[in-house]
Order: sequence, then structure tokens, then C-alpha cells
Amino acid sequence: MSKQIKLIIPMRIFPKPRPRQGKFGNFYTPRDGREDILEGLIKKFTLEKRLKPLTCDLRVDCIYICKCKKRPCDKDNADKTIGDCGEGILWKNDRQIADGRTRFVTSADRDSIEIVIKETTGAKDKTGKKS
Repeated sequence: MSKQIKLIIPMRIFPKPRPRQGKFGNFYTPRDGREDILEGLIKKFTLEKRLKPLTCDLRVDCIYICKCKKRPCDKDNADKTIGDCGEGILWKNDRQIADGRTRFVTSADRDSIEIVIKETTGAKDKTGKKS
């Protein structure tokens, strides 16, 4: 049986910050306060639904609904933000995302992120058992 999880998050998608080089030559990605808000909303959803992080291969479809006429970021950056913010909460690691579709939609009345997560057909969890 294939599980499906649907989340609707009431906020606009944002790009993942670019890596920076520190003064000692190390590289880091600056933490954006919006990531903390997004992670908090995802955690709230998983607590309410009593969900644990999934361990199998996944299909993640995202619809980014924006009040603005111009896209707030490109597909790759939007998907990277969702992948990173869902890690350890919705899925163990974002490498589990094997498939998915992304759409940007313009709306006059709201900003939101709609995420649908499905186990892929014949997906195996980390123990090697088929789901």
C-alpha cells in the first residue's frame, strides 16, 4: 500500500541562500530565518498527524502559489529549500526524493506551498524491505 501525505503551508517559497566563503577559507550556507519558520510549520504538521520521517524512495510534487506576477525563485532553488527543510522531519534524507513535479501558480489572494509526498512504486526502506 502506498502512503500519501499532503501539506499546505501558508507562506511564499523563497530561494535557498548561496554558499559563502568565510574569512578562513571555509565555505558555509548562511541560515535564513524563513527556513526556521518553514521547518517549524512542517514540524507542527507532522506532530499533529503523528508522522515519523519516511525512509523509502519518494515522489514529491510541489505547487508554489504566489501573489506576485514574477516567480520568487527558480525551480531548483525552490525544490532545494523544500528538500532541506523537510530533511529529518518528513524524510530521513533529501536523497530519497527520486521523482516529482514542480509548478508555479499565480494567485490574487494568497501565498502558499502545497506539497504531496508519495512512496514510489516498489519503494524499499533502508532495511531493504519493499513497502
